[in-house]
Amino acid sequence: TATINWLATSPAPANGYEYYVTSDLVMTPNATTVPTGSVAAAITTAGLTALTPSTVYKVFVRSVCGANDFSSWSDAGTFTTGCVSATLPYTINFETATVPNMPLCTTTENVGAGNNWKTVSNPGYGFTTKVLNYGYNFTNAANTWFYTNTVSLEAGMTYSVTYDYGNNSTTYSEKLKVAYGSTANAAAMTTELANHPLINQAALQSNTATFTPTVSGDYVIGFNAYSDENEDQLYVDNIVIQQDLSTGIFDNNSFTAYPNPVKDVLNVSFTQNITNVSVYNLLGQQVLFMNMDANKGQIDMSSLNSGTYLVKVNTENAVKTIKVIKQ
Repeated sequence: TATINWLATSPAPANGYEYYVTSDLVMTPNATTVPTGSVAAAITTAGLTALTPSTVYKVFVRSVCGANDFSSWSDAGTFTTGCVSATLPYTINFETATVPNMPLCTTTENVGAGNNWKTVSNPGYGFTTKVLNYGYNFTNAANTWFYTNTVSLEAGMTYSVTYDYGNNSTTYSEKLKVAYGSTANAAAMTTELANHPLINQAALQSNTATFTPTVSGDYVIGFNAYSDENEDQLYVDNIVIQQDLSTGIFDNNSFTAYPNPVKDVLNVSFTQNITNVSVYNLLGQQVLFMNMDANKGQIDMSSLNSGTYLVKVNTENAVKTIKVIKQ
C-alpha cells in the first residue's frame, strides 16, 4: 500500500482531481488515459492498495475543471513500495541494479576500512552481465558484506544457496565468505556456509552450499569480501536460494520427471498425489502454475522461451524442486 499527496491548485478545481499510478517508468499519460482514481475538490490525498512489493511507481495528477474539461497531467514524482520476504526459489542476478547501486531489497554493510561492494557491468573473466564487485583498496583490507532480501525458511528443511564467484587476476588473490543469519548485519552472520580464501583463477567459478535452519523464520544470506589490501577485483553473480534439490524429505527414488531437456511437455509422477506444480524462471518469477491432484501429470512448457527453469512440485507433505532445460 501507499498514500500519495499533492499540492492543491488555487482555486481548487470544481470537480476535484484524478490521479494515475503506473510502474511503467517511461510512460506518460495523455488525454485518453484511464485514471487510477479520483477525489473531490477539497481532498489532495489518496490511498493505494494491491501494489507490487519492491517496485518503483510513477504518479501523475490532473485537475477536473468540469465535464470533459481537464488540465494536463502533472508529474508528481515516484515512490518505491516496501520489501517483503522473498518466495523460493529466490534469484539475484543484479540485472535490475542501476550501476553502481544494489538491487532493490538488498543491502551492504562496510564494517572495515576498505571499500564497499558495488555493481559493475560486463567485467569479463567469465562475467558478461551486471555483477556484484569488490574493488581493492591500496592500504586497507576488505571487510564488507552484501545481504540478500529476507527469505522465509522452515526448521528442519534443507536449503541450498548457489552462486558464481571469481576474480580478474592470477597474481592477486581475493577472499570471500558466505554466511546466514536472522538480520542483515555482520553480528547476525553467525553460521558460515562457505569460505573461499584463495580466489586467483581469473575465471568464473560456481559453488553450492546447503544448510538446515533449526528455527523457522526469516533469514538473510550474507556475502563477505575480506580480501587483503592492495589486491584486485572480486566478483559475485547469479545467487539462487532454494529448497535443496537433493533433500531427503522427498523420496527421490519414487519421483520421475522426463524428458529433460524438454521441448514441449514435461511428464512428472510420484507415489503420492502431486497437489500442484509451479515453474519459475531464473529471476524467481513464476511463469506457469498447474493444479494437479494426481500422482502423475503433464506440464505444457511449449509457450516458454528456451532456457533453464526451476520446477517446484508440491505434495501433501513434501516439496521437490528440479532444474529443467527448455529447448
